[in-house]
Order: sequence, then structure tokens, then C-alpha cells
Amino acid sequence: MMLEKNYLASAEDFLSEAIENIIQAQANQSRWKFAAVNLVAALELSLKAKLISVHPVLVRETLDSKRRSISLVQALARLKDPEIYGLRIPQQAEHSIASAVDLRNGVSHGVLFENEKSIASKCFEVFAFVRFFLQSEFNVDLSSFVNKNSLKKILEIARRREEFLNHAKNQLIENENVYCCPDCVEDFLVIRKGRFICLHCMYSEDPQSCADCGTELPSTKIYPLSEYFEYAFEDGHTRLLKDFGMPDIEVCLECLRKRRDEIETQRFQDMVEDFYFQIATS
Repeated sequence: MMLEKNYLASAEDFLSEAIENIIQAQANQSRWKFAAVNLVAALELSLKAKLISVHPVLVRETLDSKRRSISLVQALARLKDPEIYGLRIPQQAEHSIASAVDLRNGVSHGVLFENEKSIASKCFEVFAFVRFFLQSEFNVDLSSFVNKNSLKKILEIARRREEFLNHAKNQLIENENVYCCPDCVEDFLVIRKGRFICLHCMYSEDPQSCADCGTELPSTKIYPLSEYFEYAFEDGHTRLLKDFGMPDIEVCLECLRKRRDEIETQRFQDMVEDFYFQIATS
């Protein structure tokens, strides 16, 4: 299909440019932002090429919209849909893709506030996924469109990145709690001197306390209990219907499960009471 080939060829072009950007970024850090933009473009075009192979209409925002194409996030969601294709993707890769999209959007609006290691981590995660996606879904290898010299350099850069990861691993303390860093998406977020810090990209944040048990955790491990409350959506506004006697607090996963079970028990009791009330008044 010609449309699929066009999208795939464009994806290869953007990926080739991204590889050159990464190589140049070793001497000029400003090239990382261009690498991120080109990698996200390559990913988006690759995903859309796969959707087109299923059916060309799937890349349209609506069935009757021939000019408006879906976004990368929408393309990924459609490919993951079992009724469309059923693509399986690791959670960490999906998180990195979302972060890279945010980074691309920030660059497009003139905002760039992340450090080199953070951007590099996201770029390499997306690069690895695009490379795997092209190989597994289209049987396209990098060597078919990237010149040998550039391919050798990018693999060497990736190898050196492993040395950075090994350095971070050596800073870990035996049996300490380690979490996934929300910035570089590597498992090196630990508590140091009262703050969480990533030993890989140096991202840091203040610890958040579970309102129930008091455990100190990263912000990504604290959850709002209000997600289990009942709401009504009227005229574009949200109105709380029932909080089941629970406070509007943020808790750890273990405490969230306990509170959730209590809410489900209360919800069931309310249903039973409503049922008997309807019988008594009918």
C-alpha cells in the first residue's frame, strides 16, 4: 500500500535524523532537543503506518475527516485496542513515550528545562522502542537505511550510556527501597538526606507521606482516595454525590486497597438498603 510505504519512509527519515542529532549531542548538548523531536516524529509515523496497514481510515480523527489525522497518543491507543490490533507494550516504554511527547511539546513551545541525562534517557528508550517496532512489525532493520558509520557511532553511544547506569547502580545501598524515577524512568530513585533523588539523572523531590500509615514515598506512589467517590457530571461540571464517609486524602497503595474495600462494602450495603426500601414502598 503506497500510503503505508510513504509513512514508513518518512519515519525512517526522521529516525535517521534523530540518530545524527544524538551523535552531534555528544559535543553539543543543544542537539538533544532536536533528537527528541525527530524521535517522536519517527515513532508517530511508524505507529500510523501500522494503523494504515490494518485500514487507512484508522489514522483519521473521525471517519468523515480526511485531512485531520490522529495524534501519537491516539494512534498508540488504537493499536493497543484488541479489536483493532492488540499491540502489547511494556509499561516503562509507554511511560517513556508519554514523557518524550511532553518533551517534544515543550520544545515546540520554546520550553526546555530538563538536564542532558534525563533527555538522553528518554531518547534512548524511545529509540529502542522504534527500532524494535520497525523490526518486529515491518521487518525493517536500521542497517537498511542508516549508514554504517552512523550506526556504529550510535551503538557506541548506547554502550557508554550503560556505563552511566552501572555507575548509578554502584551508588545503591543494599536492601534500600528503590523506585522508578518519574523524570528519566530508571529505577534509581532513593531517599537521601530527607529527599528522594535519582542516582542516574539527579532528579529530586520532597517525600510525600501516606495520610493513613505515614509512610514516606515518592509522589508517584501516593494516590488520591477521591477516585473511588461517586460523582455526577452536569453541564461540564463535576459534583460530588457520595464520599462514603471517607476523607479526601492521599494514601499509599496498601492503604488505598484497604480503603477501597471499605468503600465497596459500603456501596454494596447501600444497594441492599435501596433494594429493600423500593420493595417496602412499592
